[in-house]
Parts: sequence; structure tokens; C-alpha cells
Amino acid sequence: VGFFALVLLVVYHVATNRHASWKVTELWKEYLILGIVSSLIPNILVYLGYRQSFGVNTAVLLRFEVFVALLFGIFFFHERISRRQTFGVVLGFFGIFVFVTKFQVATFLIGDVYLLLASAAYASFPILVKKMQDVLSATQINIARTAIALPFFAVGVLFEEINIDIV
Repeated sequence: VGFFALVLLVVYHVATNRHASWKVTELWKEYLILGIVSSLIPNILVYLGYRQSFGVNTAVLLRFEVFVALLFGIFFFHERISRRQTFGVVLGFFGIFVFVTKFQVATFLIGDVYLLLASAAYASFPILVKKMQDVLSATQINIARTAIALPFFAVGVLFEEINIDIV
């Protein structure tokens, strides 16, 4: 699926922006960091989290990204939030904590930690893009993000045991 998404992104970009510059020689470090931090690392962490946590915890903890993105906005972009928003964030954190731990921290699994880290890595995407958005189009940024992570996922698929149940 990722390979086909990458091909479609490249075809779309070439068709709509024939004269756009990729600036690969100048921005290769940014491309690499963007792909690794905002695509490769969080997807590996999500995979590990799925395998070592409960499905419901996975769904809830991946929504933690919203709170992390808000905190990143405050700290990195100096966004202001109101008291009502602050109350909402605190309530949201508390709700996730109660749902996952049931007030018993010992029930917090290593998979849950992986999922929280994945949420933080996903939320880092806007910070990384901020530097590149004046130079590259949104399509180019997504192509870079996908192209960097895709080879690692392809290798990972080779080692994954696939079970298909036919009813």
C-alpha cells in the first residue's frame, strides 16, 4: 500500500508541479530526519505497541497525539491557550490516565509506553515541516516522508509471520 501511495504522490506532483525544485542536495538531512522521526519511528513504535498492549488501549493512547501537538504548539510555536482549553487538556490527560491504568499504575504496559512515544513522534511532524514548508510543497514533504520509511517497512514485512484465516 505504501509503495502505491508513494507512486501516486510522485505522479500527482510531477503532473501538477513540473517546474518545482526538490532541493535534495540542500535539504537531504531534513528529508532524512522528517522520514525517520515522523514516519519510521512512530510506525515501528505503534507496531510494538499493538503487539504488547490491548486493542482498546492502543486506540485511546494514539489519540494522545492531540494533547502532545497542543503542548508542542505552546512550547515551540508560542501559541496561547485559554483557561478553558487548559482545563480540557488536563481533563483529557486525566481521562487517558484513568482509562488505561484504572488508577493502578502497575497495569500500564510497555506497549502503552511505546504508543505514547509514537503519539509524541507523530505530533513532531508540524515542527519538522515548519522549516521546510517555505521551500517544498506539501506533496513533496509527504513524498519524502513516505520514501524514507518505505524501504524499512518493506524489509520488516519479509520477517513478519502472516496468518490468514479463511472461514
